[in-house]
Amino acid sequence: MAEDLADKHLAIAPHFTVHQEASDRFLLFAEGRSLRLRGDLYSRLIPRLTGERTGARILAEIAADPGAAPDAGEQARRTLASLYEAGQV
Repeated sequence: MAEDLADKHLAIAPHFTVHQEASDRFLLFAEGRSLRLRGDLYSRLIPRLTGERTGARILAEIAADPGAAPDAGEQARRTLASLYEAGQV
């Protein structure tokens, strides 16, 4: 993860509204567009994007989750960087 994300407190971008459809399905709404996010990784990642945790803490929590896939920390890192680059976090 880029150093700047590791130390930042991360949240869904304020212009997005999050709607949880199911335990592993989320919709992000903003200005007439929507983004569908689905899968176990998002069920672990999206609820942690509240602005209370740093990127490093979010990734550590996901990697330590006993129910997560063995590479969940790396998957979360790539996904978080992608969401950040797209302006969604």
